[in-house]
Amino acid sequence: MLVLFGQPENWHEQDFRAVDDRVRGGQSTSHLTAEKGNGSDSYARFWGTLDTKTLGGAGFASQATNIPNRKWNLREFEGIEINIAKSDNFKYTFIIKDDHQTKNDDERSTLSYEYDFSPSFSKEDQSIYVPFSDFRPTYRGRPVEGAPPLDTSEIVQFSFMIRSFFDSQSGDFELLLKSVRAKPKYTPHQADLSEKQLYSTEEKTDNGLLSYCLCQ
Repeated sequence: MLVLFGQPENWHEQDFRAVDDRVRGGQSTSHLTAEKGNGSDSYARFWGTLDTKTLGGAGFASQATNIPNRKWNLREFEGIEINIAKSDNFKYTFIIKDDHQTKNDDERSTLSYEYDFSPSFSKEDQSIYVPFSDFRPTYRGRPVEGAPPLDTSEIVQFSFMIRSFFDSQSGDFELLLKSVRAKPKYTPHQADLSEKQLYSTEEKTDNGLLSYCLCQ
């Protein structure tokens, strides 16, 4: 597995920023804070308050990657694994954006590729695996028919989001994250290498050189 964020590396709060419904006049808030120890003992706490009253039943809170000029090339990978240390009863959304879109002030007003997940209410570790093919294209949370597939070679942003789902959930939330990893297509022997180890390296295969230039 390729580690994108978290264990066995540290989580870095500065790599994320809030993108909440306050951009539309709402009152929801979100935070992502690094918790507990270093390396294999590090966690990220995604927490805050989802408000649905201000916007009449709507609301969202999210933490998006905030790494200028960073791109992830995951074309040799088949999906994302989210490893969770503790969860509540809320439904969450993991979002990916590629580079093929027009930028504007409201980041929700661009095409996103989303997957909704509902972790078990538990203090026990759990993992959620999502193939890239299961991420659905959306615009402001609504499905988009005929959209191009996610370009995994040009990923520019990852986000964790909680939304109201038409006023079906609200209140204080907390999700404790261990790591986010990418599962390789063809190289199982590369398991548990960090992104730093794979960055700009090459591996010889039967068909020549397989590049692992994972970010630009």
